[in-house]
Amino acid sequence: MTTPVDPFGAAAERAGTSAVRTQVAPAGLSPDAFAGALFCTSLRGLQLLHANSYFYQLCQQTSDMPVTLSALMTPAANIMLDTYVIPLLLNQGYCEEIQLTLLVAGSDAPRRLPVLVNAKLQQDNTDEPLIYWLMTLATQRDSLYQQLVDLRNALEAKADRLEQLSQTDELTGMLNRRAFNSRSQALLNQRQRQGCAAVFLLIDIDFFKRVNDSFGHDVGDRVLIEVAQRLKTGCRSHDVVARIGGEEFAVMLLLEQPAQGQQLAEKIRRLIADQPIAGLPLTVSIGVACSAELVSAALPDSTATAPPVAPDTRQQPLQSQFEQLYKLADRRLYQAKAAGRNQVVAAG
Repeated sequence: MTTPVDPFGAAAERAGTSAVRTQVAPAGLSPDAFAGALFCTSLRGLQLLHANSYFYQLCQQTSDMPVTLSALMTPAANIMLDTYVIPLLLNQGYCEEIQLTLLVAGSDAPRRLPVLVNAKLQQDNTDEPLIYWLMTLATQRDSLYQQLVDLRNALEAKADRLEQLSQTDELTGMLNRRAFNSRSQALLNQRQRQGCAAVFLLIDIDFFKRVNDSFGHDVGDRVLIEVAQRLKTGCRSHDVVARIGGEEFAVMLLLEQPAQGQQLAEKIRRLIADQPIAGLPLTVSIGVACSAELVSAALPDSTATAPPVAPDTRQQPLQSQFEQLYKLADRRLYQAKAAGRNQVVAAG
């Protein structure tokens, strides 16, 4: 009587358990009963020697057709076999969960099937080494992986969109206050490296409340959109231009000469005033501040015997520089309003 195979007996004894499990292979068990391709190849040339029926069905081959594993694979899969799988088998004797691609006949053109393979190298002193393979379809795995990739891409796109929305004024499509603050500080950081001047323009539409009160918010929205477009036209593509609230807009830019800031402000003022917007004559008031003024803003010490040394604001935190420029431009904007509106104040 044949003694039952007991692969677990030794392990159970080592673990100190009294019960020993035994397993007996079912009578008539055939490789064709497995839901996977079982096959054997030579090491040299990967010549197919034996295979179960699942292998022939998967590869659309017949048992009387001489074939090599390489002939069934894509060029990329053959590179993987030659440069990774075979060296790994020679080094450690086995490999697991290697994804390759089969080429099988199709109605119009060969089809590519993703497969997972496990392999074990069997060597002895007399015969040529053999490789025993287990191959299973990875179509569902690939499909699931692609779904995960698509989901990740969709989530990243939504995150990018949400980030864009969080930085954009919905009505005009310009940057909002949050984005203006962040990008202006980045520009100030660039100014520190390049040594040029940072100029801040604060722009307010004159008597905008009258537009809303007299003509309605629809007309007011049209005015804001058109002012935004003219601002973009008057500025360079790399200038930071934003609607920071209500009828107030702001521009931060880098210039070689601080005086160019006042020139740009005058250009913007004329762009708004020279042509009616939504059929209405409109003007803006603009306050201008420059980083060069912050450097020279130190008050003299009445007790000092030598002229004061102006502090280098490039050493100040970026947020501090931004806030100083904002306050200075805001003060000058109110001076322009107080002086009659439709003008630029850049000093004083």
